[in-house]
Amino acid sequence: MMKLQSSGTVSLFAAVGSEGSVYLTVGKEGGRVQINFANRLREFEAVSADGSTIPTGTPIRVQSVTANTLVVAPSDR
Repeated sequence: MMKLQSSGTVSLFAAVGSEGSVYLTVGKEGGRVQINFANRLREFEAVSADGSTIPTGTPIRVQSVTANTLVVAPSDR
């Protein structure tokens, strides 16, 4: 009997639309955010969508993904 198998790999593009918060200040040069993604709180590299500085603790929403970096903007939570 064969079992169903899954690689466990989740595409980072599935994070688009997810909400979280800034962990380390995000700007055009980058920073880090935490989002609840794939049923886990995860930390990712991120840049600001408009190049502005987003301070630590600010609620954010993922706008897009470039390479392995999330492009984020403040959310209206």
